[in-house]
Amino acid sequence: MFYEMVEGGKHMDCWTHQRRQKIILQNKVVPVIRMTVLKGERVRSDAGGQLLSKEYYVFRTSNKKTGEKRTIVCGREAAKDFLQLLGHPNLPLFDPLEEFEDGYNPDAVNDSKDHTKSSTEPGTEEKEEDIDPAAIQLYNAVNWLVIAWRITNFNGAIGDLLNKTRNHQKYADSWLKSLNTILANDYNHRTLSAMIDELCRGRIVRMEARDFSILVSRLRDMGIESNL
Repeated sequence: MFYEMVEGGKHMDCWTHQRRQKIILQNKVVPVIRMTVLKGERVRSDAGGQLLSKEYYVFRTSNKKTGEKRTIVCGREAAKDFLQLLGHPNLPLFDPLEEFEDGYNPDAVNDSKDHTKSSTEPGTEEKEEDIDPAAIQLYNAVNWLVIAWRITNFNGAIGDLLNKTRNHQKYADSWLKSLNTILANDYNHRTLSAMIDELCRGRIVRMEARDFSILVSRLRDMGIESNL
């Protein structure tokens, strides 16, 4: 499989620190997703146009005057700058494979001065008892869908679901039903698990990254056929 990820739609150039400062001044900027670049994917950065080979971030923007919505895709350094300007903690990396492509380890490129290494603000670290396993499964499912459908627009339901479940602490049946309805629109009538099988032939996927058993059980309890 070899395709261009996060292309199309209205993107926004974010090359240079000064440009990023201007973007934040004129727009509401929300970090949406951070993903490993899987082998065969082509992800082009809006910070210079180069292809990203390790990981990428997506931000969504809304102009403060006009409301125009755009998408920003960038690599780690530009994202680090955005996050520092926004005063926002780093996003968790979605890394569904047992090993990173080409031996990549994101922790190896984080230095001790990089405040974005943690996905939570100091003093607000997640406690294990606060984490909702259903929220984790829902967050993973949305991330898989982003990859499978090559989603480029994060200003709608997908972006909202990612924001709601990112800290793994909140879950609602209505969010699950929303995702299940979206999955029903797959043009090949595939379940999400079937999409993952197609994406990951020849790769070892972490079992917890594709475990949706809690979600399937909750859909069954609601009398809804699962598209997971």
